[in-house]
Amino acid sequence: MERYDLIVIGSGPAGYAAGIYGTRFGMSTVVLGEEPGGQVSESYKIENYPGVSTVNGSDLVTKFKEHAESLGAELVDFQRMTKVRSSDGGFVVEMGDETTYTGKTVIFATGAKKRTLGLPNEEKFRGKGVSYC
Repeated sequence: MERYDLIVIGSGPAGYAAGIYGTRFGMSTVVLGEEPGGQVSESYKIENYPGVSTVNGSDLVTKFKEHAESLGAELVDFQRMTKVRSSDGGFVVEMGDETTYTGKTVIFATGAKKRTLGLPNEEKFRGKGVSYC
């Protein structure tokens, strides 16, 4: 079992950024995420991201992933983290499929959930007039 210098839990913008910086600093890094891109992946149009005039969420997530991978970060998508425990001066992260990852450092970049209003047809019109910031 490989022991990583850095385990990042979360594959949204913050998780990918942590993975990018970890690998840039020469750390063996794995980014573990249940939902690649997090909330940004659901965005139809993003116009407030630095350096990008307009992009859809899916394309931006692809750029995040490509950047992290190009530097050597290992990406593990669609897995839910179930437990983190300390062990031998580091940490063990257990995943839903019983896979474990061991590392010296863990960063939690698990993001947030949008709060909906609970209106009739709100979900039906999400991205078609109903949006969240």
